[in-house]
Amino acid sequence: MTSNPCLHHRAIAFRYLSSTVLTLLLLTSTTKIVAHVGHGNEFQGGSQAQSARAIQVDSETTKRLELKVEPVTRQQ
Repeated sequence: MTSNPCLHHRAIAFRYLSSTVLTLLLLTSTTKIVAHVGHGNEFQGGSQAQSARAIQVDSETTKRLELKVEPVTRQQ
């Protein structure tokens, strides 16, 4: 009994296609899985933004990151 080479190539092509589809499904569905309760309404109006508290940064980090630290002024 001889095997049909055409069937063998189809089986290999089907295996590659199915693994590609499975990979795409896994990669595209992870964004929905990672998000949890509390996400999704960040940009809706109706509430005031909370002011940020001061952040402490040591001088070595400031130099390394080339940060420019200056007091906050109100702009109009």
